Formats: sequence, structure tokens, C-alpha cells
Amino acid sequence: SGRPEVAARMLGHVDAWVATSQYDLAPNEARTAEEAGREIDRAIGADAHAWLRKEGAALSDAEADALAYAGPSR
Repeated sequence: SGRPEVAARMLGHVDAWVATSQYDLAPNEARTAEEAGREIDRAIGADAHAWLRKEGAALSDAEADALAYAGPSR
């Protein structure tokens, strides 16, 4: 998306959702999440990625929706 901070938060939200649901990521979904995580690490660094991912895990569904549909900040 060109927005690694948003992507990190969204992955954190998905992590939290999967952990509390009866859903397991399909192999292609898990692979895509892992690839995205590596790209985020390259873009903003592993520490920032981890912090933002944890922040994303605390988002409500409505907050995650708003973040996902917000335009790029300028």
C-alpha cells in the first residue's frame, strides 16, 4: 500500500482477531502475512513494526475499518 505503518497496525488487528476466533489463516493467507511483515520490517524497521503491530492488536473493528479506508496522510 505504500503505508507500512498502516499495514503493521492492520496485521496486528488480524493477529488479535485470529487469536480470539476459531479461524486459522489458510496457508496462502499466512504466507502473505509473513511476506508483508518482512516488507514492513524493511520499510520501517523491526522495532517500529512490532510496536505498531501491538498497537493494531488493540484496535476495535470500527477503528481498523476507519484506518483501512482512510486515504494516505499528507
